[in-house]
Amino acid sequence: MLEFYFKYPKVLKRLRSGTLGGEMDRIAAHLAEIGYKHASAKVYISQLGRFSEFAARYTRVGKINQNVIDLFMRSLQAGGPRIAARTAIEHARRAAPERFSAPDVMPDPDAPLLAAYLDHLRRVRGLAPKTCEGLHLAGRRILAWHRSHLPDQPLEAMTGEHTLDLTLHLLSLSSNDRTRSSMTAHARAFLRFLHWSGIHDQDLARFVPRTPCYRLSYLPPRLAWRDIQRAIDAIDVTTPAGMRDRALLLLLATTGLRNKELRSLELQNPLADSRGAGAPDQRETRSGCAALAGGGQSARRLCVACQTEGRELTGFPVSCTASGRVQVQRRYFQDRAIPARAKRT
Repeated sequence: MLEFYFKYPKVLKRLRSGTLGGEMDRIAAHLAEIGYKHASAKVYISQLGRFSEFAARYTRVGKINQNVIDLFMRSLQAGGPRIAARTAIEHARRAAPERFSAPDVMPDPDAPLLAAYLDHLRRVRGLAPKTCEGLHLAGRRILAWHRSHLPDQPLEAMTGEHTLDLTLHLLSLSSNDRTRSSMTAHARAFLRFLHWSGIHDQDLARFVPRTPCYRLSYLPPRLAWRDIQRAIDAIDVTTPAGMRDRALLLLLATTGLRNKELRSLELQNPLADSRGAGAPDQRETRSGCAALAGGGQSARRLCVACQTEGRELTGFPVSCTASGRVQVQRRYFQDRAIPARAKRT
């Protein structure tokens, strides 16, 4: 199964030579079975290869104990590598449990309540397993907060003021609007369960405020204009494909065209209705307005300043005249019928 992710013989030999070498194919099959993408599975398998080589210094045949895992974790840098290695080791423990010693499990005082909550989510509410995981994690965080802030009080003693303090703590764990909104929703679900199961006589969920989450409340990641100009200037315009790519990037950078709109744009007359509704109005043609077909049945009009961008597009495949009229040499903007490197006639 490793050949599905790696092709070099030396890499395959290295992955199969450590303490977990005999189980690496089984672990790779486990990652593919549970639905990991190719790139993510390669990251986890690579981390397991490093761990297998590290564990070979301490354990060659016997079971791998928790001390070896802790030593390997301390040898890694904090952050992404350590998180990926910990996740990979947990997957290896699930796929090959006989190669690991049983971890020392501390008694969890919240285990009965969380088990009842998970059973309620699955059987009563009928939620998907992935959704249950998020709600279960939120319930564990709420119980951990209660134990640290109200150590000598039962859950029945929680009040609306405590609920507001709990909400502030949960919101401080993330700065993303969607994550914060999900946290408050999960907190309300757990507090409703406490009232539904009779643990608390009040529905504390009504004290949890709703976190606004607006789709366009922040600007998306973007490049500086000088970086865009540098990328456009780096295109080789001595070939037809280069002139086409430069025209594509200029249109995207200066007009804000969407992906579908750019792919459906026809050059028989770009300022006409791209859905083939007929010839454009003379005023729309002179003003540089194009009717574009978007996703579904949506459509919008886009104005192009031919006086500035037109000179950049001269050659392939569009050029603007002095009157603002667009002239075309090919029908489709992306020339979809002919590959970019094919000989043009």
